[in-house]
Amino acid sequence: AVESPSLKKISLVIDALDDASGLSKIISVLRKYNITATFFINGEFIRRYPKETVQIAQSGYPCASMFFSDADLTAGDFIVTQEFIRRGLARNEDEFFALTGKELNLLWHAPFYKSSENIKKWGTDCGYRYIEAGRFSLDTVTLEDAAGGKPGYLSAGQMIEFYSENTQDKAVIPVSTGIAGGRRTDYLYEKLDLLIGTLQNQGFEFTAL
Repeated sequence: AVESPSLKKISLVIDALDDASGLSKIISVLRKYNITATFFINGEFIRRYPKETVQIAQSGYPCASMFFSDADLTAGDFIVTQEFIRRGLARNEDEFFALTGKELNLLWHAPFYKSSENIKKWGTDCGYRYIEAGRFSLDTVTLEDAAGGKPGYLSAGQMIEFYSENTQDKAVIPVSTGIAGGRRTDYLYEKLDLLIGTLQNQGFEFTAL
């Protein structure tokens, strides 16, 4: 018998930064398709949405860290040191555990996937593995960003088309739970079922990080 080629593996990441609007929809779609995803939770989300944070923790999906602050760590507004990264990761662990009684996985990424080699190294020194998805982090670009001249605004349908054309084996696909700092005409989480179905039809299998 001829063996069928193994499915290409990709990982779905759900980013909970500062808005919980799409959380219930996301969890519902994940259960409908019976696929796993890793939730990356920011400290601002934990403090602003304690009930939703507990909902994520109790959903059974792996939970990881998006640092304790929702600031762009590369913006130069403050000095980022090894101690700053260590304390930020530790504080997020502590706040998540105090609220949910559960441990975060030792995976992390910086808010907006904006990082540097030093920031990643300092996280590694704390025992964390850094997850890259910057090229695919498309659903955080707002109408306000676009009006200000920032490139990259795509509708949810255009994002799915982009993923369909550019996703490769072992890719990480990020979806935000919502955006507090601006508006969009539509949101990727609203079409999560279409995104999943499109990639599955192309021979991709969703696996844990």
